[in-house]
Amino acid sequence: MTDPFQFSKKLLLAQRQALEDRAPGEAVATWVELANLARAELQRLGLPASISTSGDPVSLETPPGVRIHIDDRYPYGVLFSWHAPISDTESFREKLIAQKMDDPLLTQVFEVTRMMERAVHRLLDKAGFRVFIDNSAHMYYEFRILAAPARLRGTKSV
Repeated sequence: MTDPFQFSKKLLLAQRQALEDRAPGEAVATWVELANLARAELQRLGLPASISTSGDPVSLETPPGVRIHIDDRYPYGVLFSWHAPISDTESFREKLIAQKMDDPLLTQVFEVTRMMERAVHRLLDKAGFRVFIDNSAHMYYEFRILAAPARLRGTKSV
């Protein structure tokens, strides 16, 4: 598995904020395999999971459940988040656009999202994946999948 932090480190050492710098194809290929293994494990546990990449077209409709994202640009690597179907509704979007952050609906969705992301982190950890909660942005957490368990390395993902 290719360590995603090596690319971020290169940017920092070069004192660049070059967000357009892409990881090489070989690195991305290892991340695709890792994402597929994580998705298969989550689905085996009964959690819906989908995979997206940096090159995917932007869509307002995202499948519910765990969203595994492969990023070939900063922040690089395999990240995951929780996507609740209610966040696709018109009423949720209106409240979000109006920045009604004290609205009970927004508060509940954000709290559930945080709980589910931590639960997925623990599930993957218990399954043997190397996972990491990255707070380098200092504003929010990025949940990362860094490596598959040894028992799954070299196997074909479902």
